[in-house]
Amino acid sequence: MEISIEGKGNSIRTLVHGVSEFCTLHEKNPRDVAKLIGAKLGASTRYDETNDLFIVSGSWEHFNQEWFEQLIQKS
Repeated sequence: MEISIEGKGNSIRTLVHGVSEFCTLHEKNPRDVAKLIGAKLGASTRYDETNDLFIVSGSWEHFNQEWFEQLIQKS
């Protein structure tokens, strides 16, 4: 998974690339994981199936694969 932050001001967002492989590995639906992330962070999220990425409103610099794995294990 690759994480990048783009935009400025109110239009800043965090992009998480390569999520389908991660979700397949953990036997989770990417859309369900996007909803889980949104609920955990209180942020708007969506899964872009065409580009295989999560789009999360805001700047979330603490995202990494370990954070996602812990989130998945708790659900």
